[in-house]
Amino acid sequence: MSHGRMARRRVLALGAGGIAGLGLGPQTLIGGRKAMAQGTPETVVYVSNAGSKEVFVLAMDRATGVLELIEKTPVPGTDKPSPASLPMATSPDKHFLYAQLRSEPYPVSTFAIDRTTGRLKHLSATPLVDQMAYINTDRTGKFLLAASYVGAKLAIYPINAQSIVEPIKSAEVRIEWAKLDRFIHQRRCVFGPGSPLAIITN
Repeated sequence: MSHGRMARRRVLALGAGGIAGLGLGPQTLIGGRKAMAQGTPETVVYVSNAGSKEVFVLAMDRATGVLELIEKTPVPGTDKPSPASLPMATSPDKHFLYAQLRSEPYPVSTFAIDRTTGRLKHLSATPLVDQMAYINTDRTGKFLLAASYVGAKLAIYPINAQSIVEPIKSAEVRIEWAKLDRFIHQRRCVFGPGSPLAIITN
């Protein structure tokens, strides 16, 4: 097996190590694309690692399931560890990736995705109101929904024309996010079709 190439079971073993150390496994996002030139990955997989505060960028061979490491991208914003998990989301057009560290100041980073190689370029880090278990974008790509079990909060952040998450002023936070009772634990938060309205489902 060549350097930088690993079988699927090797990556799953890496995930199991994260489970043992952090209580939860890494989160994975898969974005498919056709190869435009030799050496261009057809499918790129993004795996977040809360322990190292990195996003693993891997090329996947769909026929064999073999994964080849492209790069490990640091997620900046705090020197503290990110407990439990490192949630991620992509923009609707798959041109941008968002990843949040779950330690103060709870920064969510915006990364541009290179459409040829799948590599990530860090653009900005924006502090959120709490550590979030889930983040997601609406269908327009203009809002980021973030839900926190620990803080019992739901927050909606605007995404600007450069696809960067914008901070909410403290006076606006009380309007934009709702304090939720503990019964939302293990519920799912999603956006309503074509709108920035959040729906809590059981």
